[in-house]
Amino acid sequence: MATAEPQALEYEVDDRGRERLKYREEGWNTWVWKGTEETTCAPYEINYVQGGEAGVPIVLVHGFGAHAYHWRYQFPELAKKHKVYSLCLLGYGWSPKAVVPYSMDIWGQQVADFIAEVVQEPAVVVETPSEEKKKGLGGWLASAFQKIASGLIFLSTKSRIGPILKQVYHDEQQVDDDLVRSIQTPAKDPQALAAFREISMQQARIRTTVPEMLDLCKEQLPVLILWGQKDPWMTPARGDSVNRVCEEKGLECEFIPLEAGHCPQDDNPDAVNKELLKWVADRFE
Repeated sequence: MATAEPQALEYEVDDRGRERLKYREEGWNTWVWKGTEETTCAPYEINYVQGGEAGVPIVLVHGFGAHAYHWRYQFPELAKKHKVYSLCLLGYGWSPKAVVPYSMDIWGQQVADFIAEVVQEPAVVVETPSEEKKKGLGGWLASAFQKIASGLIFLSTKSRIGPILKQVYHDEQQVDDDLVRSIQTPAKDPQALAAFREISMQQARIRTTVPEMLDLCKEQLPVLILWGQKDPWMTPARGDSVNRVCEEKGLECEFIPLEAGHCPQDDNPDAVNKELLKWVADRFE
């Protein structure tokens, strides 16, 4: 359950005149999550951002090493027409740094519970698979969300944080002080190192391949893939491969290459927002 009424969002304008969510050192809203059988010390106070008052709900799920604030450029635009949510997965961002055997099952259940308890209606799920998450929450979500997921959207999305981010951003100017601070701050948590160790081991616990993941998708569940063509880790060839698998399985899948690196939503937010809004409008409005 949410601990209070959602806070009104504060926006700011960047150096290029684009509106974005204003960084908050203390985080945003809190949802108390009961956890799973694999987690300990539950319940957990999960941090999340919420905006918008009407329209098809959109739930934004961050990638490896990120958090709810990584969707800072999506909230001003998407919230004009939709109810928009972004949560910090357990172990990340402003959520607790629990020392548990992390896996896609845990994070998938967290997102499913969040939609059931906070969103409380079918939602479009947007996620950013990273190298460690390349097998993704998508298939887990598609299976678990038979009744609550309207559609899936994938964006291809590792510590001297600033220099590393600039390696994977096509537009290096997007790596600003607030972005770096948003990743540094959670790392100061006393349990951050132990939690990160468990998170880094989760890949060995993944047993589902991309084709197997897509087998879990309902045929009528539409999929949008937005892929950064300048991503040095999740290369364009991988995006093409996923797209071919979708086609082979007869899924309704739209693949759109973007002029962006590993984190398209923050690297080229205008393009991502445009494609997201169009895709959702074409299918759910």
